[in-house]
Amino acid sequence: MKYKGDVFIGSIIDGDQIMLYTRDVSLGQKHKMIMRDKDEYYLYVDLKDVNEITQIWKLYL
Repeated sequence: MKYKGDVFIGSIIDGDQIMLYTRDVSLGQKHKMIMRDKDEYYLYVDLKDVNEITQIWKLYL
């Protein structure tokens, strides 16, 4: 998912917001995300502010 030009993992959708997640410390600090652990950051943002949502399917045998 793209938010303000950067790529994040999208997680929980709660109403009209989605939780962005990253383990990239500099990216987390850049967007003033909340630190969950030493290298885990998250932030809830409005879905209307997300630039792109991409779903990737992987086949597991």
